[in-house]
Amino acid sequence: MIITTAWRTDEPCPTCGNGLTLLDDGETPIRWECRLCGDNPIDLDVTGGDW
Repeated sequence: MIITTAWRTDEPCPTCGNGLTLLDDGETPIRWECRLCGDNPIDLDVTGGDW
C-alpha cells in the first residue's frame, strides 16, 4: 500500500493561480499538482524556500 503525503504550497499554478500541492509517495520523484484545475506543471523552479 502506497501512502501519498500532500503539502499545500504558496507557489501559484501557472494555469489558474491557485496554490499548488506538493505530492510525495516515497517511491516516485516529488511532483506538483493543482487541486483546482488539475494541472501538473513540471518546469517550476523549486530552488530555495523553507523545506
